[in-house]
Amino acid sequence: MKDKIKEIVGDAETIEEKSNNHAISQSEKDFLKKNKFVLEKRNSKGDYIIDPEKKFKFKKLDVEIRDGYFYDIRVLVEDYDGNSHVFTNQIGLSILFFSQYSTRKMMYYKNSIRKNALVENQEYTDEKLNHLYINLSDVMNYTYKMGNHYIPHDLILELPEKPEENKVGNATYQIKQETYLEKILELRAYTDFLTLFGGSKNGLAQIEGRAKFYLFPYPFRFFSSRRTLGQIEYFPSVSPYVNYSRFEKDSKYVSTIYDPENNNFQIENNRNLGLIEKRYLTMGLDLEVLKWQNKSAPVSISLYGLVNYNISQVNISANEEEKIEDIKSMGSGGGLHLSAKRFNNFGFDYKADISWYNYRNFNTTKNIDLPSVIPVFRHEAEIFYHPNGNPNQAIFARLITFNYMGSNSQAFYQFQFGYKFSIGNRAVNK
Repeated sequence: MKDKIKEIVGDAETIEEKSNNHAISQSEKDFLKKNKFVLEKRNSKGDYIIDPEKKFKFKKLDVEIRDGYFYDIRVLVEDYDGNSHVFTNQIGLSILFFSQYSTRKMMYYKNSIRKNALVENQEYTDEKLNHLYINLSDVMNYTYKMGNHYIPHDLILELPEKPEENKVGNATYQIKQETYLEKILELRAYTDFLTLFGGSKNGLAQIEGRAKFYLFPYPFRFFSSRRTLGQIEYFPSVSPYVNYSRFEKDSKYVSTIYDPENNNFQIENNRNLGLIEKRYLTMGLDLEVLKWQNKSAPVSISLYGLVNYNISQVNISANEEEKIEDIKSMGSGGGLHLSAKRFNNFGFDYKADISWYNYRNFNTTKNIDLPSVIPVFRHEAEIFYHPNGNPNQAIFARLITFNYMGSNSQAFYQFQFGYKFSIGNRAVNK
């Protein structure tokens, strides 16, 4: 920057002097306007110096780690009058690429807090600071030990924790986290209200296990916007899962009828969606393809692809003696996921997706006439609450609708209530 200013001013004593001589181009004027916090005079060495009123003392650093990157970074600095000024990031910064990009990441001015005011912690905006930026690498650094270059769970840090001990040198903090499988596996146990009250024949009790793995947690500016349009991620994560459903004995099998003309069994009333409804085992993964969010908004939107393997059971016996066959299918599709938070412990999730379940290529039994593909349009809405603000535990209620996209109007519904938790303790030591 100093070299650029020297190049613009040349032999003139001050910027003002050269400006009066009309010797500054429009591009040079734009540069000087953007960097107007530089004082228009030289020191004894001939270099331009920073306005003393724009020198600050570092006071505090708050960091939030979320979804595999530094999501929110807030730097609090203090001027000579004792007023505090907040600078923050606009786009998240990947933990894995911190060393490569931290020197390019600038902290934008957000607001100020007046020291001597009638109202305590009165916030205001200092227009003079709108063109002032703080380089992230000047106030924060991150490194790792060999063999420990991983992504920690969601975490909030408020530094320094002991300011009286950090008045001389830099403060260093270490993040320690146990990485056993039991520490990262999320479990859900729930029941279906519609089944409890006799309104449906869904799984009475269900258990679901899910784990989230980060692929490319690298946020980018949305359409190269500077501030307000948020950030976008490409293939940020994948979530494998498995679900087991426990049915009542008299409703665990898909209803079939015998067709003597073709000497095989058919799905009763052509209700093909029953094969989806009676799945007792499902395993698959959700791949997050595209994700948008704005740090200033409590909502995120993502597009995802899905693939799953499903097993249900049918009884293909024409008499009282049961003859059970496992019916398999491979489902694939994609959808939209909207997530919103009301508070840090209360939120809402909505999903809408279209899937195609392939039965013809995954079953060899000749005794039953199976559909080739079952197209399904699914809606899912979930409200969840974290007791005591613990994000690793939640009470949730979830409504799911399955609609057949074929020639008839088949549908079924699930209204689930349950508890989400993690085995063991996910606490992070720092």
